[in-house]
Amino acid sequence: MDKESFAQWKENLVTMEIMGIIKETRESHREAIIGHAAVGESIQAARAAGNIEALDFLLNIQYEDQA
Repeated sequence: MDKESFAQWKENLVTMEIMGIIKETRESHREAIIGHAAVGESIQAARAAGNIEALDFLLNIQYEDQA
């Protein structure tokens, strides 16, 4: 994918909607970590933290020149 196509994809309304859903999901996982940590559920908190890392990867995707 070239840089222009990537930029168009990032600005596409569907992409923007999906990124919004991912942001909401990330926030839900962040809140879950707080809840799990408060009641001593470290395994569930760790899972939520891992999910946040994956969601952050998607949210922070950038164009990389393949040249």
